[in-house]
Amino acid sequence: MPVNQQEKIRLFDYLTRFEKKIKNNHGHYDLNDNQLQTFINENDIAFCSYQAKGIKAKEHEAYFQYKYTTTNKAHDLMRHIRNAIAHGNVIKKDGYFWLTDYTNKGTKTLDAKIKTDVFWNFLTELENTYH
Repeated sequence: MPVNQQEKIRLFDYLTRFEKKIKNNHGHYDLNDNQLQTFINENDIAFCSYQAKGIKAKEHEAYFQYKYTTTNKAHDLMRHIRNAIAHGNVIKKDGYFWLTDYTNKGTKTLDAKIKTDVFWNFLTELENTYH
């Protein structure tokens, strides 16, 4: 099932928010925020780095495996999500979004799977960690 029109609009809205608010606020979002962590645990979302060994993120209901390029993992994740959307690397299948991001040389830097409804709530919770 392809991404529907309403979802395309919501994805574009995230791109706009990223460019206007998130992009230049590196260090102001926090994956360790208590409310966000509660949401993450309740929805069985796993995070790991491509550099990590032995982590089985894909055994969870949702996962984000991505390359950290700065000390702020939240901002890096938000940028990878932005890139996946902007480059058309969001696929909807069986009620899940599958997101990927790549470097200019084709190296994968994000591999993610998350239920569509959880994805929207996750973005909201993550953006609400702004301080």
